[in-house]
Amino acid sequence: MKSLIRNASMAAAALAVGLTATAIARADDKPTLAFVVNGASDFWKAAEAGVKKAQGELPDYTLELKYPEQSSVAIQQRLMDDLVTAGVKGIMVSAVDPKTSTDGLNKIASQTALFTTDSDAPQTKRVAYIGSSNV
Repeated sequence: MKSLIRNASMAAAALAVGLTATAIARADDKPTLAFVVNGASDFWKAAEAGVKKAQGELPDYTLELKYPEQSSVAIQQRLMDDLVTAGVKGIMVSAVDPKTSTDGLNKIASQTALFTTDSDAPQTKRVAYIGSSNV
């Protein structure tokens, strides 16, 4: 459990560091970084705690963790589209189905910095994968 919280904190910090090179924030507003999980599960409660901990360590950013209503590619894509429309500077996603989400993930990657975690999507234009090898 502690390693999952540590990994979520590290992922949020890595996302923030990666975005420093891609986004210049005005002094009067904080860029938002979002972590989109692949479904509601107790597994993600530890990641949520890590995001909250990272928020304390990264006061110049607003960090959000988003749960899709259901574990569905279409719902996850809509959630990410909404985040891009709202102006988030970066999204970390655990893709519901990376193999069938390539076009949708590439769309998001063309509009904001996209990172993957937990389930990688190496065929996409994501900035980086943060997680363990599934091979």
